[in-house]
Amino acid sequence: MKTPIVLGFASLLAITVVYYVVLDQDVLTEGKPRIGTWRKSSDYDGSGASEIELYFIAVAAMQRCASTGFLYHVLNESNACFVPLNELFNRGPNQAGDAWAIEGEQIDYDSDVPYGRGIRRHEDVVKFARNVALRRCKKRHEHLKKEGLSHMCNNKCIVGFKEFDEHLKRDQHSYLWNHLPNLTVAVLERSVNDRWKSIWVAAQDGDWDTNGSESHKQKLVSSEIPPVNESSTACKTKAFVSMKLQDQSICNFEQTHNSWYDYVRHQNPERVEVDFSDVVVSDGAEAMRKMRSALQRKYSIEETIVWKASNSTGNS
Repeated sequence: MKTPIVLGFASLLAITVVYYVVLDQDVLTEGKPRIGTWRKSSDYDGSGASEIELYFIAVAAMQRCASTGFLYHVLNESNACFVPLNELFNRGPNQAGDAWAIEGEQIDYDSDVPYGRGIRRHEDVVKFARNVALRRCKKRHEHLKKEGLSHMCNNKCIVGFKEFDEHLKRDQHSYLWNHLPNLTVAVLERSVNDRWKSIWVAAQDGDWDTNGSESHKQKLVSSEIPPVNESSTACKTKAFVSMKLQDQSICNFEQTHNSWYDYVRHQNPERVEVDFSDVVVSDGAEAMRKMRSALQRKYSIEETIVWKASNSTGNS
């Protein structure tokens, strides 16, 4: 008499295991990206089984391009459905939050290799980004539900992160762009000369304020700054040495700047071009217009989420 019960329990257990294995498998199926949605038992909006549609914005940029202002002040403050992940592939806790302590434990990477460059499998680059996004979006939707604002997002979540050259190896960058579902690459560039001036001034006094302090802005105008083609000499000065700014992105400043942006543009013909001035002028209105237009054109997302007016941004 016990056999049917045992078999029934075993069958139920098998179904449960298969269910979660299927849900938890890598984001690739037969070499193709899976739909960027999250389907599990939690119910966020009270309408039945939950389904969060993920949309990614990778901000391909470099230091001193106003990427923080773009991510947090333009995008995040303009949309309740937006979740910023900052420098997702920077393993520092002040950059990616708890992502590497949680989702980082689910992938295989070499901890001796900096940033996300130590991730051993290309598939895990995508898996890591997706899993962090899913958890953060779940938290955002739960908050909106408590506030009675679930209708603002209609089960959609837009996730943005900074993507610098040093964060990943070049082939990892390409793999991410080709396999992360619903991805829009925004190329955020500041002129190489202005970037160099900003980094040079910041290196002198340690003022790395992401919003560009008044003192920093004044020094950009008043300081005698060596030209960018002398970066190889400048990076050996006391200020740069004390700040540990001797890597190739500093010492070969113009070359690494051009190499990165040329690579991003070559790999992403359907990118969105965002200039530094788009972010820092008129409270980032032009940058916001470009991103809203791109998301509407690609996904018809405009009619299903609520946007607010953009706020002030930094211009470091």
